[in-house]
Amino acid sequence: MKRYNEIVVDQASAVKGKEPEHNRVGEQAQASSRGQHIFSIGLSLAASVISGAIFLISLVDQLALVEIAASLGTALQVFFFSSALADLIERGKASRGRNAWAIVFAVLLIAFYSFTRYFPERAR
Repeated sequence: MKRYNEIVVDQASAVKGKEPEHNRVGEQAQASSRGQHIFSIGLSLAASVISGAIFLISLVDQLALVEIAASLGTALQVFFFSSALADLIERGKASRGRNAWAIVFAVLLIAFYSFTRYFPERAR
């Protein structure tokens, strides 16, 4: 039994100085995953802020249809933001589709606001 313990201790000390290859690859993948999550969270947060800002601006400009669209868009963007945070907490994979939809809805809302703001005679 003593001989077995000496062998195990010797092997453990020999391996202790070297990190297995699969651990290093896993750490790199985890760092990359964190970067994707941070990007996804930042993107969703920016889209939420843009949608909320358009809602407030359209409220001041009294553009009722844009207010409704912006409030619905803001709710959707906040959902995307919370789901990006949930992916980070659960260590799930960041969704590229969700990121794409967040961008699409933000761009459509900006275009809709711009169209109704700068071309009011065509919007009516």
